[in-house]
Amino acid sequence: AIVKWLSAHQPLDTISISDCEAYQSNLKSKYAQWTVYHYMTTLRVLLDCAIKLGMCTDNPARQVRLRQPKPTHKRRVLTSEEISWLLNKSAEHSDLIYGGLGVAVRLGLYAGLRKEEIIWLKKENVNLDRGVVVVCETTDDETGERWVPKDGEIREVDIKRACVEYLHQHICASDERTPWVLRGRNYKRRLGTDSIAHAFVNMLSRETNPPDEISLHCLRHTFATELLRSGVDIRTVQARLGHSDLRTTEHYLHALRVEEHSTDALPY
Repeated sequence: AIVKWLSAHQPLDTISISDCEAYQSNLKSKYAQWTVYHYMTTLRVLLDCAIKLGMCTDNPARQVRLRQPKPTHKRRVLTSEEISWLLNKSAEHSDLIYGGLGVAVRLGLYAGLRKEEIIWLKKENVNLDRGVVVVCETTDDETGERWVPKDGEIREVDIKRACVEYLHQHICASDERTPWVLRGRNYKRRLGTDSIAHAFVNMLSRETNPPDEISLHCLRHTFATELLRSGVDIRTVQARLGHSDLRTTEHYLHALRVEEHSTDALPY
């Protein structure tokens, strides 16, 4: 939809701040706040890419005021028991997304990756020796489709040994011809956009007593919050999550419960 809008405004250098504001206003008349936010964020990223390609010299969408909507519901952080349950159950349901559900759950819990980042992750961007996953611009060689991370930035995320070992087993057992960490029906193709979320819901529906109000995005919230609880500074958490604005990171973090006696961490 955004590419279609850009195509109607050629050359791209003719696009003004007023044009972008009018586009945002039109979106607001048709869509919810979060949808408008994602549209405008994508517009910014596409114009950034256009600048790099020499198609224009300025990004007027960056001059349009854009506030992230406030969350309408409390973000869920998993307990230690729920995390253990998820790690075990996701590995047991090996028939879902060609044995990849356990990988997706671990990349959410141990790396805080978004579902799109997991879907577009290639084997070449997983360094098992270093224990690092690289999130970067990726091209689907089969379709020619190109994916750009949010804000268009490359980031490296370190992962714990338990996740490294699980990834190693999965990659060794996968079809050596596929470039993807999580392959689709055809070894050349990646998973569909909603495949991981559907598989996650499918797993929960099969279990008799799954945790309440749990979703795929809870993994990312849990990752961020547990890093903070472990004493990792908020700037490092921001870098791991791939946020350009620290205020976005703050929305993911949850206050420590008084029962946890966070003051015990004081150095005096």
